[in-house]
Amino acid sequence: MTILPYHQVESWDFGFPPLTSWRQLMRWIDRWERMVYRVEGESIRMWLPAEVGEGFLAISPLHDQALSLRLFHAGGLNRKAVEQHLRAWWDLDRDMAPFFERFANDGLLRESLKTNQGARIVGFPDLFENLVLGILGQQVNVAFAYTLKQRLTEAFGEVAEFQGETWWRFPRPATLAEASVGQLREMQISQRKAEYVLGVARAMAGNEFSKESLMAMDWAGQMATLTALRGIGSWTAQYVCMKCLHSIRAFPAGDAGLQNAVRDLLAMDRKPTEAELIELSAQWEGWEAYAVWFLWMS
Repeated sequence: MTILPYHQVESWDFGFPPLTSWRQLMRWIDRWERMVYRVEGESIRMWLPAEVGEGFLAISPLHDQALSLRLFHAGGLNRKAVEQHLRAWWDLDRDMAPFFERFANDGLLRESLKTNQGARIVGFPDLFENLVLGILGQQVNVAFAYTLKQRLTEAFGEVAEFQGETWWRFPRPATLAEASVGQLREMQISQRKAEYVLGVARAMAGNEFSKESLMAMDWAGQMATLTALRGIGSWTAQYVCMKCLHSIRAFPAGDAGLQNAVRDLLAMDRKPTEAELIELSAQWEGWEAYAVWFLWMS
């Protein structure tokens, strides 16, 4: 096992933009993940993704609107790359004031906006990780999807030791592209999901698409590209658009959590249909993804 040679230490403070709360972010950060980062109380530790650079990051709150960052590295990793990663992870480059101003009195959103002010979409900077989790999460509960993700990470991810602990990175597409369906089936991943995961891995390893290419498209182009992949239906594509590509128009109408939230808020005796939700979403045009986020939190 590689022992990470991170001997340089840098520390600095990282402030949040307006309408951002660490307490609200942590509600989602601390839900399921225990492999690619670890939560300890109100703090996080993580081996940074290779795309960010070679380093280990410790994150602790100074107060609800600012963090203390401690970066361990061997040289060549700058603060800007780390901060860009955090901004992408928590959607910090978005001005939330127009959203709160426009929907302060929205019948379905207003209570959630009051209760959860400071929340932002906690996403996935890594497109491949988000796509794989989206596939694994199809028609199973979230806890089991993360269990499958953990098995994949332990089997195919990079592993190293830092400060006496073992750390993992999520597998890269090229690594997982070499795996077999049989290997994934041994992890309790279904035949079809195994095929879908390997298909996406091979497409990304072959440079058929990338996060950069998708980010250059409009939302319709992103949806068309993603749903052309075997195993990526509308729900998964909307989920990835929302949580990785920062597509504000994303609206996963087939999501059970969204359907349950709207049913309860409208006191319906059944779940709303996808068509009914799409019709309802017209009132949130231009902010559909955040409407979903705050409905989930309601």
